[in-house]
Amino acid sequence: MAMLETILATVSGLGGAGLGVGGALLVQRAKRRDDTELAESSARRDAARAEATARRAEEQLTLEILATARVAARGWLIAAERAINDLQHCQTVDAERNDEQIQAELKEFTTALYRVPPRWTPNGWLGGSPVSRPLVEQLSEMSLLLRNVLHSSQPARTELESTLSRARTLHQA
Repeated sequence: MAMLETILATVSGLGGAGLGVGGALLVQRAKRRDDTELAESSARRDAARAEATARRAEEQLTLEILATARVAARGWLIAAERAINDLQHCQTVDAERNDEQIQAELKEFTTALYRVPPRWTPNGWLGGSPVSRPLVEQLSEMSLLLRNVLHSSQPARTELESTLSRARTLHQA
């Protein structure tokens, strides 16, 4: 009987040790899985934060670019209005100086708009406008029309008013 008790004690000790080892392995595996999940979720959070920061920086840059374009468009409109008003009041206009100023504003406007990231170009700015022509092309056409009016010897009053009206409409678009 002593032998049987010794065998049972040994088997139970070994069984308890086996259960302890199995439990320890399961705990270690669960801890590793939890650590991996924690690291992955931390990496996802960091990536999301970095993406949000990059998006905010891009939005800020785009807003600054659009503000530059808006100022240039306003400068273009002021120069165009001044030239047309001078012509309407029969004052002399330095066509070359005015043309240089309008072209400089147009260049600044165009440069600013083409710096806008592609995903920030809604219909009408650089292409695909509802009027079927991009705003840059329309502004260039208006500049050319204004240049022709300034260089003509005696522009018609209706032509001046039409040009000014189109320029204002284009600026408001």
